[in-house]
Order: sequence, then C-alpha cells, then structure tokens
Amino acid sequence: MATLTVTHSESLVLDGRNRSASKTFSITNIEEIYERTLTVPTTNPTVLVAFHADVEGSVVELPVDTAKYIRITNTDSANTIEIGVIGTATNYQVTLSPGQSHVLGAAADLMLAEADTDPSFGTMTGISSIEAQAVSTAATVEVYIASTGG
Repeated sequence: MATLTVTHSESLVLDGRNRSASKTFSITNIEEIYERTLTVPTTNPTVLVAFHADVEGSVVELPVDTAKYIRITNTDSANTIEIGVIGTATNYQVTLSPGQSHVLGAAADLMLAEADTDPSFGTMTGISSIEAQAVSTAATVEVYIASTGG
C-alpha cells in the first residue's frame, strides 16, 4: 500500500503581485493505479473507464467502491475534447481545452446531475462510466485512477 499525494497549483503574477496558489492532499492505502492514454475520435464517444459494483470485468471496468481519485486530462496540444460523466440515471458533460484536466474524488456516491439551476444537494450516486469525444479533430486523452484495490 502507498499514499498518493496530489498537488494542485496555479502560478500567476498579475500587476506585479504574486497571485499563485497551491493546495495538497493525500489519499492513503492506494494499492492500484489505472493509467491509460488513448486517442478519441470525433465520430463516436469512447468509453474511458466503466465502474462496476464489485469486481473487475473488461479492460476498462473497475470496482466503483475502490476508486478514490480520478483525473481525465486532455493531453492534446491543439484539439478540444468533451467528457461525459455518467451516473446510474443521469450524466453531466464538460469541455476540456488542450492541457486541461477534470479531477474527481471517489467514484462511489460522487454525483447528482439535475435538469434545473437549483441544486438540491441530495443523495449522490456512483459513477457508471466516463466517456470522451473530440470536438473537431481526434485528440489524445489520459486517464489516471488511484484505487484502494479490489
């Protein structure tokens, strides 16, 4: 087992003043890492990872209860991607410009998507899968998931 240490930092000098920030947190008991770099087309969504309740299945399926840190990064230098985070009955989508990342915590009890502008802060559900599709030209994406094992 190991401890994953994550640091998010911004570096900015604006009007001669340092406006940088850095935040660090750790996740203990990490036993497995899932890393994958792939090219996603514009024609169809590509499943980056799927989560299942108890056991690992296909090449991209991980146990939902053990995934503790998820990072999806658009590693392409010029092309934009869209990612979809799919729950048990809903989803949300975000755009990632070149070099940008979308970071999530544990896959279980993580999300609640709603079709209005008034958050209910209700019961969260687990992620079923994460998909990606390039916007105008195929793009490269990196998936990084730290897990406590299964």
